[in-house]
Amino acid sequence: MVTVDAFISPSQPMALVQSVASEKGADKVGVQTATQSYADLSAWPIIVHEPTVLAVQSGLTEGRYSAGIVFTSFAMAHADRFEVVEPIGTVCDAWIVYGRQAVDDGRAVVWDDSPVARQFRTQIGRSSAPGGS
Repeated sequence: MVTVDAFISPSQPMALVQSVASEKGADKVGVQTATQSYADLSAWPIIVHEPTVLAVQSGLTEGRYSAGIVFTSFAMAHADRFEVVEPIGTVCDAWIVYGRQAVDDGRAVVWDDSPVARQFRTQIGRSSAPGGS
């Protein structure tokens, strides 16, 4: 497998939510590992790591822990059971795409007019148009 592409994509809005009722997992918070730093989790002595945000949502539904970092839509859909403790908002995820055949032909594959390239040119005062300074 070789890297063939990469992109940045926003996720759904996220939030730290907790159960409105005391449950058996009241000392536990569920997180997908990459989301652990998105909110202050110090109120929960036990952090349960799950492979996906959807697994955290399942853990909350099943009562395995009383709080978790999940999609805000989950809390809204289950407002009778969960409340938002801390809104996190939309997080941009970086994705790396792998394939079986290289696309680089031994050279860098560059998007010359990417958003970051335009930002860089703006910062240094250069035009992104062909022949710009």
